[in-house]
Amino acid sequence: MKKSVHKNLSDEQLVMFHLQGDQMSIGILYERHFNKVYYKCLSFTKDSSEAYDLVQEIFLRTFSKLHLFRGNSEFSTWLYRITQNFCIEHYRKKFRNQYEVLSSAAYNLEDEGYEPCRLDNISIETIIKSVSETDQLMLKLKYLEGKSIKELQDQFNMGASAVKMRLQRAKQKISKQIKFFNEIM
Repeated sequence: MKKSVHKNLSDEQLVMFHLQGDQMSIGILYERHFNKVYYKCLSFTKDSSEAYDLVQEIFLRTFSKLHLFRGNSEFSTWLYRITQNFCIEHYRKKFRNQYEVLSSAAYNLEDEGYEPCRLDNISIETIIKSVSETDQLMLKLKYLEGKSIKELQDQFNMGASAVKMRLQRAKQKISKQIKFFNEIM
């Protein structure tokens, strides 16, 4: 088939042709969806070269898994979900084990007047893990990295009220967990 004929086909038809061995169809899918995937990655990374690298990985992963596309939704919806999940996972891996190095002054602090509380034996991580991974990520972005509601909207593809509600519910759940641990100890 000629490239001009391919351009008139739907994404789903192009997937079918690719699965039947047509190599041109994959290039057209790439061209059609590159910008949308790139800008989604850029909203996560804020770095154009890193976003470009992610786009390449996403398309490689997507094209290697085209046989799994069932057609229950549009191809663009399927690709967007893969992109969203890939970016979230990339972000988690990137920031999972980053810790700040304490200065020597921090080691010399006096602990005068310190009174242990009941929560000392419970890891704050245990309490934070009581909310979903997405909510954990939203809380970290908002309160540790200072992201705005607008930035969270763009990153998680949600409205402002949905972002605010998820943050509020996550904080309430964490607060309940802290109260619970205080009561049982």
